Amino acid sequence: MKDDAIVNINNVGFRYQHEPVLENINLTIKWGDFLGLVGPNGSGKTTLLKIIVGLIKPDSGSVELFGQSQSRFTDWAKIGYVPQKAALSNPTFPVTVAEAVGMNGGDPETIRRALAGVAMENKMTQPLNELSGGQQQRVFIARALVSRPQLLILDEPTVGVDIDSQLQFYRLLKNLNQKHALTLVLVSHDIDVVAHETKTVACINKTLICHGEPHTVLRGDFLDQLYGRPVRLLMHNH
Repeated sequence: MKDDAIVNINNVGFRYQHEPVLENINLTIKWGDFLGLVGPNGSGKTTLLKIIVGLIKPDSGSVELFGQSQSRFTDWAKIGYVPQKAALSNPTFPVTVAEAVGMNGGDPETIRRALAGVAMENKMTQPLNELSGGQQQRVFIARALVSRPQLLILDEPTVGVDIDSQLQFYRLLKNLNQKHALTLVLVSHDIDVVAHETKTVACINKTLICHGEPHTVLRGDFLDQLYGRPVRLLMHNH
C-alpha cells in the first residue's frame, strides 16, 4: 500500500571513536513524502543518511527498508543517493554527461530518459567539467535516477550552487515528487528553503528533536532547542 513506510528507523544509535553521534533515533519516511532533514553541523544528519543507504551500520537499533529488515534487503536500485559535494574523483577527467550518468549502469535510452527528467537531455555529449555547478548537480541526480529509484536521498545538494540554479533545482525536486511520485529526503542548512519546499521536516541534533509538517516544526521553541540558541526563521516568497 502506498501509505506504508519506505523507511523505518528504530532506536538507532551510532558512535564514532566512543563519541555518540546519534542516540535513539526513531523516524518513519512514508511513500510520497518530501522530508527535509535539518540540524546544526555535527548533528548526525549525514551519518543517518549513510546508515539508511547501508554505507555504515548502526551500533544499536535497526532499519527497515520497503518493509524488510535492512540486513535482508537486496533491492538497492530502489534507493538513489547523491552525497555531499557529489563529483567525479578527478574533475579534469574527460567524461561526457552521458558517460557520467552511465556510471550507474543503464542503456543509452535509460540514460537519455534520466537526463530528460532533469532537463539535461540536450547536454548529453558535453564534457561534464564544462557545466555550471547547478547543471552538474542535475547530472548527479540523473545518475541516481538511472535505476528508477522509488526513494531519492540528497545530502546538501545545493552547496556551491548559485541562487538562480538553486531555484530551478528545487522546482525540479518538487516536480519529481509531485508528478513522478518519487519520495525524497533532503538535507539542507537552509531552513527557509526547507520550510517552503518540503512536506515534512525532521530536526536532528544527535537525537530527534521533532518531526512533522514545516509550519508546526519550524517554530522558535523547536529551533532554539535544535540549535541551542535563539533562531529566527526568515520567510521569503520563492
